[in-house]
Amino acid sequence: MNDLATVVGRRYASRILNASRATLYRRARTAAVIEPLSRPRRASSRALTPSEVENVSAVLHQERFADRSVRSIYAMLLDEGEYFCSISTMYRILRQTGETTERRRLATHPARVKPELLATMPCQVWSWDITRLPGTRKWTYFHLYMIVDVFSR
Repeated sequence: MNDLATVVGRRYASRILNASRATLYRRARTAAVIEPLSRPRRASSRALTPSEVENVSAVLHQERFADRSVRSIYAMLLDEGEYFCSISTMYRILRQTGETTERRRLATHPARVKPELLATMPCQVWSWDITRLPGTRKWTYFHLYMIVDVFSR
């Protein structure tokens, strides 16, 4: 398909193949082989060193910050004239050690089970429906009430 598209152009190929041009572009993009990066990504020069990460972690685990959020810890440290890293970096450090979780008790609801009705003989299970049918004149409707024995179906 890609050979046809390159020979006659995507506009005409889409007409011949009865597919949109977007489909042809998408198929050509997914068919292309994506090569992995030849070298690993180098660390940012602004990234915290491991010793700085340990220092921030030690500050966050101090007893006076036990009942505080990261934002309030950040504000308190700024009031004291200390700056270690940004709020998002503090959250990132805590997330790496698995210390950021939902603190509220969230309700867990059991999965709802769909009711299944089984009729083994007539007059055991009934089903109903109400439908509004248009009348002969404008704004006139008839209500159809239908009650059916499930066993007959």
